[in-house]
Amino acid sequence: MSITISAGTETTAPESDFSGTVNPRAMRVPVELAESVDRELSRAMRGSAWEAQRLGRLLGGSVRLSEAFSTSDFKFALFKELDTEMQQQYQELPAVWQAYTDQTLVSDFRPRRLLSRSSDLLGLAAVPEGTEYPDGHDYSQTGYAITVAKYGRRRALTWEAWLNNEAINEIEDIPADLARQAREMESIIAASNLLAISGDGIKKPYSATGVNTGFFKTANGNAPTALPLTADNLKTVLDAMAIKKDSKGKTLVAPPLVVVTGMALKAQADAIK
Repeated sequence: MSITISAGTETTAPESDFSGTVNPRAMRVPVELAESVDRELSRAMRGSAWEAQRLGRLLGGSVRLSEAFSTSDFKFALFKELDTEMQQQYQELPAVWQAYTDQTLVSDFRPRRLLSRSSDLLGLAAVPEGTEYPDGHDYSQTGYAITVAKYGRRRALTWEAWLNNEAINEIEDIPADLARQAREMESIIAASNLLAISGDGIKKPYSATGVNTGFFKTANGNAPTALPLTADNLKTVLDAMAIKKDSKGKTLVAPPLVVVTGMALKAQADAIK
């Protein structure tokens, strides 16, 4: 069994931080040994001298190893841990918007087309034996387009932040802070289907300035009103939705309904239930 060292020798290692050692990055092993060497190298780097000896025996020599941990290595290692922690906390945060918003997946940032199909006819036609099924020419469709965008924010890690972490958890709070902001952004985007949202998240905070009049309008049969939130008014709305028809005059099948209110009306909405 042999290894090939692409830079340096067993006694000198220009890429190593320690004289008389070999940088593991300079080693090449046969493909059939790659998995074993990777496993033993991992043990050697985090274990005792005995673990390092196991790796030496596997490589068939007495090569001394040193672990190089550069500034760039530190950056990737730290952010991997922060990202893992952020994703875990993100999953644990509630996402109320999912209760009233449908979700779909897209493969890229190009607009995705959605179709709404409707028909003048009810049911299906009888098909006698040996005859063709009738053509579905009675269908009409309306197209819509949705797009996605990315949102984010940079966080700088300075030497001062590293020192402050012991006192105020400046670094440890980053995952929770970013996870919370990600969930908040999802809620803002979902609410923009119902509300007129202004702001850019940088110099101007996001805020709602009213209802989304592009959706709530007379042409759609759902023009907004100023009626107070009461049991009677809510019943009036639900009764109207139960008999709402599409463009072909067919009654729409309403999905499970969710009443969405601001925090100021939450207690009032809960009381109506």
